[in-house]
Amino acid sequence: MGATTGKARESSRKPRRLPLEGRHVCLCGRFASMSRGQFAALVRRMGGRVGRLTEGTDLLVVGRDRLPLREDGRLAGLLERAREFQDRGFPLEVIGEQRLLERLGLAGREETGPQRLYTTAQLSRILGVPGARIRGWVRRGIIRPVRTVHRLHLFDFRQVAEAQMLRRLLDAGVALSRIRRTLELLRRWVPETEVTLTRLARLEADRRLAVRLGDGGLAEPSGQLRLPFGPSAPRTAVGPEEWLERAAGLEEAECYAEAVRAYERALLAGAADAETYFRLGNLLFALERYDEARRRFVDALERDPHYVEAWNNLASVLGELGLWERAVHAARRAVDLAPGFADAHYNLALALAATGRLEDARHHARIYLAHDATSEWAAALRDLVGPERT
Repeated sequence: MGATTGKARESSRKPRRLPLEGRHVCLCGRFASMSRGQFAALVRRMGGRVGRLTEGTDLLVVGRDRLPLREDGRLAGLLERAREFQDRGFPLEVIGEQRLLERLGLAGREETGPQRLYTTAQLSRILGVPGARIRGWVRRGIIRPVRTVHRLHLFDFRQVAEAQMLRRLLDAGVALSRIRRTLELLRRWVPETEVTLTRLARLEADRRLAVRLGDGGLAEPSGQLRLPFGPSAPRTAVGPEEWLERAAGLEEAECYAEAVRAYERALLAGAADAETYFRLGNLLFALERYDEARRRFVDALERDPHYVEAWNNLASVLGELGLWERAVHAARRAVDLAPGFADAHYNLALALAATGRLEDARHHARIYLAHDATSEWAAALRDLVGPERT
């Protein structure tokens, strides 16, 4: 009798509903946790149907890999249409990728494995942003490295691409008020946009930043010079921090010769640390003053023997000077300290090839090409080590 009752209870249970069962879902933008195809497959596994945005759509999911803004600072087309549907009374919900994953209990369980991180140099090449500008954004808190290994900053692509997109909109003359209005609207749907609004405010302040040159003139970060008017302010003693700030601003403005002088004044004022010598070495390298750059990278390494980028840049400048055996040593030190640092493998491949060790060169070229298969640097390695490498 008891057994029969138990079976009756079992048979009366209803099958568990899937979280998105019967819901029509549209995807918008690029997704960070997984590819768009993988996200669509996830929606289907959760019972949903994926399709175009229509009056019958229940859920519009906004990917968080890129800001859904157009070149004029307005919302992307799909989001504009979604707002129209909502204004007309359709029960359409707009939700961010992260929030939906949290609702499904999947936050932090991305399907594509570990997040890929990029160095300052890699992002500079990919986005066409000067490395000095990226370092300036870090100093002023506009972006933050996800991780730092022996002073080597590693970033996720999204935050740097977002900063560059906002900067491009501002430089193109799109009104700050329009961008802010768009982001405020987006924040209603995607709470993570709060971080973007903070970044926008800092970027606008950064864009208005002006740095005083040694002769009393002013230079904006774009490189545009401004002439002072009125009587000159009395000169006062300048400390190392102020010289460093001036030098960094001049570097971002691509006033390299003036920046070199400012860094040298910072050193004389007491800022003789590894970072200052490293920045000065980079500028001297850019000005093709290779032997001076070599000495400054050595100075940086004497103060911090684990400075990965200093070892890597020393390898570059030693190559320019034709000192290939020493370049091999410097590049190997960079690789040993940070095995995932692709640029160090690039420099090591060049140095090994220059010293006739082609097999070793091919090995490090393959490692570099796994990170970058299409750039001019990749092409240089292919020309250097030949088809065997692939």
